[in-house]
Amino acid sequence: MKVNVKSLRRDQLPIKFEKIFVEFVVSSKDTSDSDIQKAILLAEKSVCPVWQMIKVNVEVITEYRIVP
Repeated sequence: MKVNVKSLRRDQLPIKFEKIFVEFVVSSKDTSDSDIQKAILLAEKSVCPVWQMIKVNVEVITEYRIVP
């Protein structure tokens, strides 16, 4: 698995991230779309404390690719 992250941030005070784009690239021959979608949802809702902290003030946009 590889994770690519890009962001947009404000140039004016208060300087903060406005959007974070996260792309998950999964190398697998037997992983399905639903497997990845479930994992991302689980990370967003309960597993990742950083996501829990930032999602209140920052829009996090996810996408994924499965590479056989």
